Amino acid sequence: MKKIMQLKRILFTLLLSVSAFSQETFKFGMNDVSILFPLPAQNNFGQLWGTDFQTQNGILLPESYFLRLPVLAFKPNAEIKENIKVIGLRIDPCFNEQVGPVKCEKQLRLIWQPLSIEQNTVTTLDAAIHTFYALSDTEFSEIIDSLQKLNLNYPNRLTSQTFLQLNPILKSEGLAGNYFASLTQLIEKYAGENKLTRMTFMAIAGGENVWIFGGFNIQNNQSIPIQIPRINARIQEFRNSAGPMPFWFQGGMFPEPKQTPNLNILIKDSRKLAPANEAEIIEATRAAFQFENPKLNNPGTVDCVSCHVAQVAKTWAMKQYPWLDLSNQLATDIYQNANNDIRNASPMQIHTDIMRSFGYFMNRPFVSQRTINETSEVVNQLNSYVQSTEPK
Repeated sequence: MKKIMQLKRILFTLLLSVSAFSQETFKFGMNDVSILFPLPAQNNFGQLWGTDFQTQNGILLPESYFLRLPVLAFKPNAEIKENIKVIGLRIDPCFNEQVGPVKCEKQLRLIWQPLSIEQNTVTTLDAAIHTFYALSDTEFSEIIDSLQKLNLNYPNRLTSQTFLQLNPILKSEGLAGNYFASLTQLIEKYAGENKLTRMTFMAIAGGENVWIFGGFNIQNNQSIPIQIPRINARIQEFRNSAGPMPFWFQGGMFPEPKQTPNLNILIKDSRKLAPANEAEIIEATRAAFQFENPKLNNPGTVDCVSCHVAQVAKTWAMKQYPWLDLSNQLATDIYQNANNDIRNASPMQIHTDIMRSFGYFMNRPFVSQRTINETSEVVNQLNSYVQSTEPK
């Protein structure tokens, strides 16, 4: 009997040690806080949340706001509303858009794209909406706790998903699995029209070579157009007529920022750049790296197009001018974070017609470096938060 009691005490001590070890060593990874969903089956778009998805706080995106958006993809928005679906979510513990230290807002964000079927394959249209839902301090703590508990069920996840990509758990389980069901419960509790504070958009126009950016703040049930930083306008366009293959630039942004830093020279007509422009090329690439760096810029200090085009502009410049050794020459402007895997594994990064930040280009996942860098900062903040709230 005495030996049995001793064994029980030893087992109990081991269980406590394992539990303490799990708590002490838990860390959020890149794909835990920026979560890209797999596309649904051809006959099952309803697996993903739509604008009318019901939550405890109302539907996700009321029609009165949705119809205020410009035409997203050639047809009236009312005609594609049924196929506008959430394809990803992000957690942000400190959204701010001002220069200097300011009080930041805790947020849950949803990324939407129109789905389509082309040649019997589910794909996306080259347009997007982002919706932002404010979280109170208590709600933020609850949602982080829920995400921590959810991810503890997948102890090996950080060895298989170190860089930001299509969420590997969802890729394995699909949209009918436990992981997505748990995310759905979080959305039902913490998102919805009563918590909606902002929506931004990227629309596609022209011959699929014009991208239109803008957004609205939601205040007192009214949608108020956002003044885009650096250009004193509510709408900004990027045009690129490079063809037939999109491996160069011809067009630019309208209106374009006049102040420095800017990357205007890279994207107007890259065919006209010559050795005499090398100093300008270096400074424009520096601007792109700075726009991607969340320690140097935020949504209140960069205009829409500069933020979205920075990825392809700097990639094009590094490939076109290898002798300038731009990544080493501009190393102090490039975001660094040794704690996280911030490599970009997205395909087609040299394509100058991809404005995607987080989502799909056709049916291929694409993540911009800006999103990767922002996610890395979020991971650091959340891991610091988890450590500070653990029992001592």
